[in-house]
Amino acid sequence: MAAISYLSGPALLAATRPEIRQRVRFVLTLGAYYDLEAVITYFTSGYYRNTQGQWVYREPDNYGKWAFLASNA
Repeated sequence: MAAISYLSGPALLAATRPEIRQRVRFVLTLGAYYDLEAVITYFTSGYYRNTQGQWVYREPDNYGKWAFLASNA
């Protein structure tokens, strides 16, 4: 099983489902999110922590925000 970016989480969950886990020999993910809470915080509020740990605001792309929320609903 292979997944890229935000589909990595659902792919890992799917790989553990009893009805298919015996058929999954490995899972390859590329660009999986590191911190789901940080991802949701940014997409819903526009705030994220920079490398110094300070909160920074950057307006998320309007279409991207709603596409992210709709695909994860």
